[in-house]
Amino acid sequence: AESRMAAGDMAGALQRLADLRERWPDAQARRPLLMLQAQAALQLAGPGRDAALRQATESLQTWVAAQPRDAMAWLLLGNSAEALGLRLRALRAQAESRLLLGDLTGAMDRLRSGRSLARSGAAGQDFIEASIIDARLRELEARRRALIAERGGRLGDRSGERSDRDEGEAPR
Repeated sequence: AESRMAAGDMAGALQRLADLRERWPDAQARRPLLMLQAQAALQLAGPGRDAALRQATESLQTWVAAQPRDAMAWLLLGNSAEALGLRLRALRAQAESRLLLGDLTGAMDRLRSGRSLARSGAAGQDFIEASIIDARLRELEARRRALIAERGGRLGDRSGERSDRDEGEAPR
């Protein structure tokens, strides 16, 4: 499958990966196949692209439900959902990936973008994904407040700090 991908034959790679998935019922052994499937689907051009992307997105969604700490799977899920136009799902998946990589602020930014998008109505009527984004954002905001409190207010929170600009003085 990798050699077919390297040769630019994404359809052939996807077919080979489908054959291999049937032979490996063990979930952990399937992870590399899922990752390759998503990469090939993202690179596929022409007819069959949307179907391949939908399959990859569904497979990755199932995978992250069982393996929620897999940052690469979340990232590929975000990329494949974005390619399908599933903007809320993409933002949420990208947020989960950022969080797993230790970027709490980046995760919160993506969730805030998703919340704004859902409220504007531009993302369609995906109420379930919008609810998950809203709940996840509240959870991360609570986590951030706890971290700030734990560190005595020194986690990049400038709300309690006074700066020269607050006093109307020129920066030094």
